[in-house]
Amino acid sequence: WSSCFTADFTFTGTCAGQPTLFEDISSAHTSAYYLWDINNDGSIEYSGNSISHTYSGTGTYTVNLIVTDSSLCADTMQKTVTILAFPDINLPDDTALCPNESITLDAGSGFNSYLWSTGATTQNVTADSSGYGLGTHGIYVLVSNVNGCSAIDTTIVTWSPCTEITEPVNNEFAMNIYPNPASGIVNITVNGLNSDADLKIFSMNRQLVFA
Repeated sequence: WSSCFTADFTFTGTCAGQPTLFEDISSAHTSAYYLWDINNDGSIEYSGNSISHTYSGTGTYTVNLIVTDSSLCADTMQKTVTILAFPDINLPDDTALCPNESITLDAGSGFNSYLWSTGATTQNVTADSSGYGLGTHGIYVLVSNVNGCSAIDTTIVTWSPCTEITEPVNNEFAMNIYPNPASGIVNITVNGLNSDADLKIFSMNRQLVFA
């Protein structure tokens, strides 16, 4: 077989764990055959003029494209592909908070860019219920490293009313509060109290509602 053309290809996407796309740009005739040796080991892993392959680890890989066209002309192009590190981010596990509590999330240092679901572009963001409201919310961040590789991570934050009233109990004193939790009228019974005492009730926002 003689070489009547020059085989060639391009590739995009060089991050470990993400697809690398290979595209033939040879000047072969129509009805050509395209065979890809991704690992330079003599084995054909793919066929077709456009393929996708995901490398699990970083390093330099040698890729061969063998093209044969309808005139039985054939040529091979060999190129090296350097696969770069994928960003490693770990937001905290799911978190439950009361309305007056906030959480600061840290995506980690050393990244070239940050983009949070809040629109912030900083390494850290602080979230509270005034911005999200009560309920369960997902907060995510997209980061990119110096290699141009990107990763995303999400954490779930739940803000609950937290209306539960704590009942102090020991061997000499017992207080019963019902219904508990409550958002309106409550009943309070006390046993084991041998002297006068002051009772104060505060809301979850630390405002005095009864004294």
